[in-house]
Amino acid sequence: MFEDQQAEEVYEDLRVDEDYYITVLHATNLKEPNSMPTVLEMLNADGEYEDYMPSDIIPPDKAQHYNSYYLNFIEKSAKYDEMYGWIYMSDTNINYPLMKGKDNSFYLTHNYKGDESRSGSIFVDASVLDNYYSNYNMVIYGHNMRDGSMFNTLKTWCNDASVKTLAQTTQIEIYTHEGVYIYDIFSFYVDDSNQFARTLFTSESDYKKFLKQIAKESNVKTNREYNSQSRICTLITCTNGSNTDSRYVVHGILNQFIPFTPPS
Repeated sequence: MFEDQQAEEVYEDLRVDEDYYITVLHATNLKEPNSMPTVLEMLNADGEYEDYMPSDIIPPDKAQHYNSYYLNFIEKSAKYDEMYGWIYMSDTNINYPLMKGKDNSFYLTHNYKGDESRSGSIFVDASVLDNYYSNYNMVIYGHNMRDGSMFNTLKTWCNDASVKTLAQTTQIEIYTHEGVYIYDIFSFYVDDSNQFARTLFTSESDYKKFLKQIAKESNVKTNREYNSQSRICTLITCTNGSNTDSRYVVHGILNQFIPFTPPS
């Protein structure tokens, strides 16, 4: 328990201090509202986006939140080459850097500094593309630590008595150098087949079939619309039960993208 506490304290040094970014740094302003391009248009743009934000007005408190988390990620990622992004999930304790290793074993047992740690890191599947927006399924792994750290609260969230309501309101935010990707909950369940961890698909119809299957598996029907151009993220952790292959799986579906310009 002491080792786990020490491991979590290492991550506290990375987490955002929103007051700091308000008072010390000038937060990047959100762009004036324009129509949000489709995911297909984003892909065709190859990362060169027009200045836009979702047409919905973003409340000031959320704008401050997005700015602060984005700037924190930019500052911290400059120090660690394998920091791929940052993940924040509302209604949970998930608030961690996303690492990407050369394989899926290193960050199981190492923290973001590269030091050995029983808690490991939150990390993306090694097969995902470096260009974030090009991935159909952003697969993310984390340990289910009994002290409540890493992806433990993914288990708590899935088993919450109010999960049917939470499934409609919880959001997953993933920060990258180009901006923040905001996901609504699409599906969640326990599974031991590993079919949910696919990152490559043979065709649009193959991918749409995959989306249909994971929507069907969900413990609660969220009724999110999807098509062959939808983008999802998949959060995975162990159940720590007798079946060692069993996993808690939570899928988010991309709802908004807000671009930012890194500070010079």
